[in-house]
Amino acid sequence: MKIGLELFDTTLKKEWDLLIILRTVDRWFSTEELREKLDVTPAFLQKLISSLTESMDAFGKDELELIVSKGRGIRLQTKSPNADPRNLLIFLTEETMGFMLFKAILNENFGSTQKFAYEHFISDATVRRLLNKFRDAIKPYGIKISRSNAAIEGKESQVRLFINTALWKIYAGKGWPFEGINEQYIEFLAKSLIKEGNLRLTALQTRQLMYQLAVAMLRRRNHRYVEFDPAWSEILDNNKAFLLFKKKNSPVLHNIQSISSRRNCFPLSFTHHSKRKFTNLATASNQFFREQKKIIVPCIKLQKHSIKKSITRSNQFLRTNRNYF
Repeated sequence: MKIGLELFDTTLKKEWDLLIILRTVDRWFSTEELREKLDVTPAFLQKLISSLTESMDAFGKDELELIVSKGRGIRLQTKSPNADPRNLLIFLTEETMGFMLFKAILNENFGSTQKFAYEHFISDATVRRLLNKFRDAIKPYGIKISRSNAAIEGKESQVRLFINTALWKIYAGKGWPFEGINEQYIEFLAKSLIKEGNLRLTALQTRQLMYQLAVAMLRRRNHRYVEFDPAWSEILDNNKAFLLFKKKNSPVLHNIQSISSRRNCFPLSFTHHSKRKFTNLATASNQFFREQKKIIVPCIKLQKHSIKKSITRSNQFLRTNRNYF
């Protein structure tokens, strides 16, 4: 299973898919067209339409409205220029039992199956079913949920990447899902890193960095630490950018992670290209640039730099996060 909304609630995933289809074009959609696009039965489509209508009413922002007409079909009406379906998605996701369980696992305050079931007025069997669903979903990423206290365990860098991916799928930077972590303080840390490291990040990339820092802080509070991976040496050893990053940001990083045998956190997407070892992607890319000069008009320097930069980042991700491709 990919990391997506179906991790928390299957019906929610279908509701979101329906909303995305209706939002792509401002027109009427027939039920037959929607049924084919969503690959659902007529009965399930009617259930989805009713559920999405109720969800919009419960959201209560008066920004989006689902119009149903017997003769023309279904249409999504945007009633405000500032309407953002992402806010609706966040609201709906946070209401699902799957997400409530995910937050309990994330904050490591699950307790026990009986405790969680009692607090949320559901059966023990429902809790066990949701836990098993999570276990099956994260298994391909080399991590697991413990049987004793439902904590996420495994290689810590993989765990943090999973948490970041799952939360970003829902929030995309729009909200702040980190209880007990001050958003303004994390924003200050992120901007300090960017300034001292002389990094050029967009507003979206800055927000992504804030999520990464918040996840790191949350995991450290629960005594979960990232241990040095030898594969990182290919990127960090004798890397002038990394040495400068450590020197300039050590005062800021001290607030996030103690300086010990563990390395400072470092955005690997800003590192230089490693010439010692390559993934198949990097090897094929280098071969491509050699061959294209013989048969194709050479890329202008700016285009080639942009392509190589993208390939380098992909190469680094593949080498350091093997379970995510």
